[in-house]
Amino acid sequence: MTRVIISNSLIRVAAVAAAFTIQTAQAGDTPADRLASLRQAGSAASMTVFPVMLLEKPVSQVGDVLGIMLEQAGMENIESTDVAATVTPGADPAKSAAEFGAFVVNHSIKTDYALFAEFIGTRQTGFTEVHTVIVDKSGAEVWSDRQTKSDVEFRRINPTEPMQCCLLVSDRVKSAMRLSAPPAASKGPGKIEKRFSEKAGMPSDAERSDMAPRLAALRQLGGNAAIEVYPVQIGGKVDAEAARHLATLLNEAGLCKALPANSSPVFKLNPTMNEQTRLWDLARASRKQMKAHPGEAPYTLFAEYMINEKTNAVGAVHFVVCDRTGEWVIVDFQNNHHEDFNRIAPRTTADCGQFVLKRLNGLLK
Repeated sequence: MTRVIISNSLIRVAAVAAAFTIQTAQAGDTPADRLASLRQAGSAASMTVFPVMLLEKPVSQVGDVLGIMLEQAGMENIESTDVAATVTPGADPAKSAAEFGAFVVNHSIKTDYALFAEFIGTRQTGFTEVHTVIVDKSGAEVWSDRQTKSDVEFRRINPTEPMQCCLLVSDRVKSAMRLSAPPAASKGPGKIEKRFSEKAGMPSDAERSDMAPRLAALRQLGGNAAIEVYPVQIGGKVDAEAARHLATLLNEAGLCKALPANSSPVFKLNPTMNEQTRLWDLARASRKQMKAHPGEAPYTLFAEYMINEKTNAVGAVHFVVCDRTGEWVIVDFQNNHHEDFNRIAPRTTADCGQFVLKRLNGLLK
């Protein structure tokens, strides 16, 4: 039998060759390889979302909104931060990725990945580009994306406000990671959404549950319910004509006995990126008004039509129904992320009135 003799020198050569092979593989690690690893981690991947660069300014609230959308897309380990990444506004995606990676290296994160997004445009032109970068905790680029008006996904969403840009980024990340839709039963609020709700001044669970019996009592009255409709809040002013139009619609539909109020205070509702904050500011202002100055009818309705003064576009419709003691019966908001809103697609104050009628009809029947 022939013996195979392996010398020590040959072993050393083999060891060096193996080490060289490993180093070569590491040196050849590419964004595609890192993206494959991210896909393998899937919904369990841990990721920190940094404040979004919005019109050249970092905005942590928009980063929170993006984090919530990623949670809703099925990602289980999303974190957000108020620390703004040092990235040159408007830089090309390659430079943004390099700068964000360098920032992450110098600001150690607790997650395996980090995400930065920028929404580019002007107040005059609207949004023209959306950039997104994901790096790993070593600062290495994992995925970079640029969407412009020439891209199908950008045109599909046609973002005109930050929330729509967040939706575009969320959809793109979900597609890049090949995330499947989470089971309906698991779509409870994530930790960022819960924290966001607290910041927004959302009511307690008890306050919400207390509204149910009041709404049931209003439903029982049917068309005999008397509701006083207060002038509508629009752009920091009140519009009595919009309230009269809404009252007419409610009466014609036989939904209730509506009467327009003679006057209404102008509520000082602070501008905010958080629409839930705006909604509950309106709800609290309505409750305070009714407790101090009870209305003529057993129920009162306050509405706000959020209409852009420059474009006349309707961004959202909020309304609150209180009982005579000022306690909430209905607190409702809708924007273009809701089916009813998109079905009516309000463009005028009259359209907004039709929309409130539709919502109330659904809630009271």
